[in-house]
Parts: sequence; C-alpha cells; structure tokens
Amino acid sequence: MPDTSETSQPVSATNAESPHSDAEWHVDKGLPRALSRILAIDDFEAPARRYLPRPMFGYVSGGAETNASLRANRAQFDEIELSPRVLVDVSGRTAKTTLFGRGYDAPFGIAPMGGTSMAAYRGDIVLARAAAKERIPMIMSGASLTRLEEVRAAGATAWFQAYLPGAWSTESRAPDSIRSSSPSTSR
Repeated sequence: MPDTSETSQPVSATNAESPHSDAEWHVDKGLPRALSRILAIDDFEAPARRYLPRPMFGYVSGGAETNASLRANRAQFDEIELSPRVLVDVSGRTAKTTLFGRGYDAPFGIAPMGGTSMAAYRGDIVLARAAAKERIPMIMSGASLTRLEEVRAAGATAWFQAYLPGAWSTESRAPDSIRSSSPSTSR
C-alpha cells in the first residue's frame, strides 16, 4: 500500500470543530507508516481507493444491489453515541464474551465476505490467523475461494457461513465436511 502519511490527514482529523492540532495525530512509532494516519475505520477508504483496482474497491466498500442496507445500517450506527466516563474504576471491566459456549476476547468478530482472495492473497487464511491471534470469531463465507479445511487449520476461531437450501439428502457430504472442519459452526 502506498505511504499516505505525509500527504493526507485522517478523515477523523479533518473535522473543523476538532480540538486537536496536527501534531496530536502522531501515533505509535511501531506501526507501519501506511497506518500512521489511520485513526478510524473511515480513514481506510481514501488509501484503499488509490490502492485497489476500481472493481475490487467497489466490491469491498459497497453493499448489495442499491446499497440500501448499507445506508440504513450506517444511519443506525450514526445514532449511537459512546460517552466515556472519567475517574471510574475500570480494573474489573472486560470486553470478553462467550458465544455458543466458547470464550472470545471481544464481543465482535470478522464478518464473512466472499472473494477475500481477490482482495489479498489467501485472504481467508490471513483473516483466520488474525482472528485466532486476537481471540475473536472469523466467519468464512460460503463463497470463499479457499478450502474450508485450510481456513480452519489456520485459525481455531474460524466459523463457516453455510447456506443450506432445503433438506440435505443422506448422500450429501457437505454438512459432514462442514461439521468435521469447523466445529464452531452452530447447528
């Protein structure tokens, strides 16, 4: 990814009402330079638009059909306000959660996206490893280009998004394959 740290401010920093100066946006020197100006999820859009081929950027950044769900979801998230409390003891707080009998370090995970291998070489493997390292769920799309067994071997927190049309016959091997490779799949 091209280095954009010297050419642009993060979207989150361009708010005219922001009390922060440009000097306050410098972050951990251990981060790759390409990430030094990324402070919020929206900050990824401009570099991604420059880096990815147009069809891939549209696929990754867009929603289905007319983007109606994408806009509706964004409108709902925009109504949520997180108000931090100060001078409150947080030593006993945790973001850990249990889902389907398994513990995770955060109450969210990586959602399925068919075609991750178009965005990154062996994208599902990369996501499965990252999710396992951070102990969060990663859901592999049914439209993945990578074998389920490889993804499951790369990350123990990987789930599988199965669309099971109608009743499966007793001769069908797909449910057995899913169950044996991905015990995290809920039934």
